[in-house]
Amino acid sequence: MNLASIDDWLFFVHAAMTLFMVGLIWFVQIVHYPLFHHVGEARDPCPRVDRPEDLRVRLIARAHSFSSTSDSARHSLPTQRETVSRKNRL
Repeated sequence: MNLASIDDWLFFVHAAMTLFMVGLIWFVQIVHYPLFHHVGEARDPCPRVDRPEDLRVRLIARAHSFSSTSDSARHSLPTQRETVSRKNRL
């Protein structure tokens, strides 16, 4: 095999995949994201995080609980469903 032909082939495949991904990203940006406007808050199945700090604290606490050696710490954190149901009760 000729090394130059492999480099040319690899460059072509890389360029083609890059252009494909650019097209896919633009398609999602132009077609799908504007459709979220028509869904509305009431029908949205994914709960929103009120503040970015909430998400960071939740992720850090979850990661810390999985790194601990005791299983009791892992089960002491509320699940996302419990957290959302608590917020809905307030």
